[in-house]
Amino acid sequence: MSLLAGYPQRTVHLAYAWATLAVALAVDARLDARACAGAAARVGGALALGAMLAAVQMLPALELSGLGVRAPAELAEEAMFALTSTLTPALMTLRFRAIMGGTLSFGVAALAMIPAALAAPRRRAVAVWAVALTVVTALFALGDFTPAFALYRVLPALAWFRDPSRILALTEFGVAVAAAFGLEAIVGRRDRAPSRVAIALGAIGLATIVWLAGDGWAPTDAWTEIRVRAAVAAGALALAVAGMRVPRAMATTALVGLVLFEASTTPWAGFRRRWNFQRRRTWRRKLRSGHSEGT
Repeated sequence: MSLLAGYPQRTVHLAYAWATLAVALAVDARLDARACAGAAARVGGALALGAMLAAVQMLPALELSGLGVRAPAELAEEAMFALTSTLTPALMTLRFRAIMGGTLSFGVAALAMIPAALAAPRRRAVAVWAVALTVVTALFALGDFTPAFALYRVLPALAWFRDPSRILALTEFGVAVAAAFGLEAIVGRRDRAPSRVAIALGAIGLATIVWLAGDGWAPTDAWTEIRVRAAVAAGALALAVAGMRVPRAMATTALVGLVLFEASTTPWAGFRRRWNFQRRRTWRRKLRSGHSEGT
């Protein structure tokens, strides 16, 4: 559908995400070569069947895209960015608003739990994949600001599109998955105690976030609130260290509640459609007057 709409960039990003996730799942399940080949054949067959069913519209769309201004081919570096390859939109987001204060801020609690995902008690390969997805896509979004963009340029189909910062959508997904694995590792499960390694990694991540916020990686007017949120997260980590059922439940409630609070207080004015009732009345009068003139 994105190809027919003329905007397949998200589909390409998702294809890389799902392909690497499939590899992580295969590693986690310890599948042999035969099982991996069978799974790949089934997925490939399903995609081929879907392509055949949609071919009646996809083939003309492919022909039309080749004749358009933005043909499916690698773009020059100056055409990929609005300004320069080092001053990207993602740079401002990740440098000043990643912790708090922006529409794409991740929050103190979620960021602190990302390193704890490396000590996940189960599906560790998928947890490592989520952390890697977060880091790699964030580096890709920064353009030539890091050497990782050289890998972005050589990967198939990624260099066809403008604004590599749009890959931050995968970064957000990776943060959510990694934070979930980190939470499970920190507070444990009913049949498994919390991981002391995960708690230590969470504490290191939390201290790093506070240090970065104090060093200018967050708005200066948010410094006090960031310290309060970090204190709540630190208290939850301290409760998780106890390892008993009631403190673990309290730690889970505190961390989940903090994540929900941070998500609900994130500024979202950029995604809200501004609507003015006076403007609505004006357009309604224009429509009525045009209808009356036509009749």
